[in-house]
Amino acid sequence: METSGEIYISVHYKSDNYLDLRLTANSSTDDWNEAIAIYEDRMKGRYLDPIVELSHDVNKNGFAIMAIICLLIECFYQFENGRNSTEGMNREKYSQFLMSIFIRFGLQLNINDAEEFYKSIRCGILHQAQTKNHSRLSSDNDSRIIYHNGKTLVVSVPKMIDLLHDYINNYTSRLRNQGENVLRENFVKKMEVICKR
Repeated sequence: METSGEIYISVHYKSDNYLDLRLTANSSTDDWNEAIAIYEDRMKGRYLDPIVELSHDVNKNGFAIMAIICLLIECFYQFENGRNSTEGMNREKYSQFLMSIFIRFGLQLNINDAEEFYKSIRCGILHQAQTKNHSRLSSDNDSRIIYHNGKTLVVSVPKMIDLLHDYINNYTSRLRNQGENVLRENFVKKMEVICKR
């Protein structure tokens, strides 16, 4: 985002704030803490804080919230896999990654429901500004996140928001672990793409 002629990669940080760290998987704890602070500022400031604002009226803003969530799932995939983009990311890769998020938190999501989410929620909202195949977004905040009501796929927007917060907290915790070399290397690859584009 350009502000007063300066390019910011998050609300408070510029590209140079990250690049000056010269981050590697083996950088110091202080450097990693700074890099994670930049990542959190980017995710929270640009995406999570707006989602929280929108979530005050899920009935009105559920589709906008879910559009951001669907984009973030692809962004998370890029960070975890050190990818420049998700160009060519297909239903199978998206669905497998979504399932891995659920598994990480002890939740269940079968492949059919994950693929249905991709096709009817993600593709529907991002490409047509609507859900497809009779799928529904719900403002209910019960224990279920993605489930079937008869033949209809239902997604709880509040529970997806909770999952998003849990994911980011878990991801940053893993980045702080010096033993997570591959995760750290992939983070560095993605951040360099963001900063040098």
